[in-house]
Amino acid sequence: MNTHHLLRLTALPVLAGSLNLNAQTAAWTEITQPTSPAFAHHDMTYDSRRGRLIVAGRTSIMQRPFAIYAGAADGSWTQLPAPSPPLPGQEDIELAYDSDRDVVVLYTPAANQVWEFNGTAWSVITAATAPIQCKDGALLQYDPVRRKTVLVASDGFPGSTEPSETWLWDGTDWTRAADANASPAGAAGGGMAFDAARGEMVLLTMRTMQTWTFDGTSWTQRHPATTPSPDVWVFDMAFHPPSGLVVFYGGEHVDPEKPFEPTYPTLTWAWDGADWKKLEPPATPPETIDSALTYFPERGGLVMHGGWGDPDWRFRPNVWLLTIQSAPTCVPAPAGLVGWWPGDGTAQDIGGNNHGVPLGGVAFAPGEVAQAFSFTADGAAVTIAHEPALNVQAPGFSAAFWMQGVKNQPQSLFLVVDKSHGWVDSTGWLFQGYSDSGRIFFGVGAGGPTINNFPVATSTTDVLDGQWHHVAGTWDGSRLHLFVDGVEQAQAALTTPFNNTRPVNLGLSWGGGSARRFFRGKVDELALYNRALTTTEIAALYAAGSAGMCPLPQSIRFTDIRLLGDQVSLTSTGQGQMGAAQVLQASTTVTDPAGWLNVLTNRTPSATNTWLVPREGERRFFRILEAP
Repeated sequence: MNTHHLLRLTALPVLAGSLNLNAQTAAWTEITQPTSPAFAHHDMTYDSRRGRLIVAGRTSIMQRPFAIYAGAADGSWTQLPAPSPPLPGQEDIELAYDSDRDVVVLYTPAANQVWEFNGTAWSVITAATAPIQCKDGALLQYDPVRRKTVLVASDGFPGSTEPSETWLWDGTDWTRAADANASPAGAAGGGMAFDAARGEMVLLTMRTMQTWTFDGTSWTQRHPATTPSPDVWVFDMAFHPPSGLVVFYGGEHVDPEKPFEPTYPTLTWAWDGADWKKLEPPATPPETIDSALTYFPERGGLVMHGGWGDPDWRFRPNVWLLTIQSAPTCVPAPAGLVGWWPGDGTAQDIGGNNHGVPLGGVAFAPGEVAQAFSFTADGAAVTIAHEPALNVQAPGFSAAFWMQGVKNQPQSLFLVVDKSHGWVDSTGWLFQGYSDSGRIFFGVGAGGPTINNFPVATSTTDVLDGQWHHVAGTWDGSRLHLFVDGVEQAQAALTTPFNNTRPVNLGLSWGGGSARRFFRGKVDELALYNRALTTTEIAALYAAGSAGMCPLPQSIRFTDIRLLGDQVSLTSTGQGQMGAAQVLQASTTVTDPAGWLNVLTNRTPSATNTWLVPREGERRFFRILEAP
């Protein structure tokens, strides 16, 4: 007997850059924070390790006094120790948080020294190479893909035609990445942000409003259909992970015909990787220049701090929050997918053949993407049999999922996903958390003669606040990385993971021969990969939200043929999402497209189906299609 295999491929949508700007809904809201410091002409960055904003600058324009504050999610502000020795001069400063080294980098043009803040204390590094000395308007952002802090600045004060240079800081020294002939002119006084959805720096020049992107090596000028107008300068720009947009607000417009009558647009513009669009929030902050803008995941949006403007031109303590809601679109599954358990009514692995088994009354409930596994009682779990591909091994590993829970956990620790089984021999991997704080950590066994030898990366975010959170952990061959809601929050060193042959469990762990560390909540869209996902890929998974990953291409093959009396049993095995009904067709030849006739239709297809057909007959070729 001959069998004909059908491979059905579905078209894959485009990756980040295809976001529908017309589907964005934006809103500005002023947040009352009585202890917020008054700043303008300052800078702000997000310390993902501690879950707080860092704001720093001069307390008065072009004055020596310098101050630095930490802003918490609850609206409180705490003054931090100022640099010691003090910063030289009165020039502009810029900040960027290096998440790889867990330091805030401070650039000042007064010397070839770099100040770094580790969360509690300052250190001063004298670089062998001095970068460009920019008196005002320099742009400084951290690139988490290349793990370098990027400085773009001009020599002296900003100007729309002033040449720029691009420099990279690695924690030890500066390296010039692009000279004045290869960097965007008029960069200083413009805006720059790292676009995590596309893995590149985005820069908008002052007044000429040219859009440029930097891949860590070279700049490329983009030519969007729309250019923000009117042209402005002295604005800040930031990336909004949930929507995948780069955003800026306000600035100063100078009409060449009326150079002494500047205006201050209250416009919000967004870049989606291909074009600019003006967002239309129902209300806006007042006319503002020299404000600071940064994404604050604990507040769910972009925070704009300080600035100044009419009528009094005093430094402002005001804090505004920009939220953007997007019509979600799915993202293709990243390469290296080993298994994908969406929890849509079954524990089936639609990314492979490592199907799970529901235990202890685990249920299915509304999830972030369609349905999710729901754990409501001790012993409720999903277990997935061991397979070597589920271990942490070279060249890398990633696990990602959505979770929702509250602080009604039955024990002091809760276990979301586990392949360690109690840490008894320091092998395997897990996502476990503290029930009192809701902080979750990603750990991988490092082996050795002692128990609990697990390097862990612990979140700053409370994932037991009743909201859906996207959690991802990666191992890149030397370090663990933990991401919550698209943002890296912690790292830990690990060069050699130690594995085991135990199953993967969702919802509990095992220790001393009994189940424990039960999780009360939901888990959705668990996916494992045989490489470390990039920050761009993780940001895209988070930004997809309720749309999740796009359906995989579906493949079906005949895997078994048996004679059963006067019938033939055909077994077909599929991979991918088997949502549609299937029809078995037969033909006497494969060369005549019109010769195929329907034989059987299966309205409830699964990964494996058995088809019984008469043994006798002329039609000896079979294939499976989706039913119309």
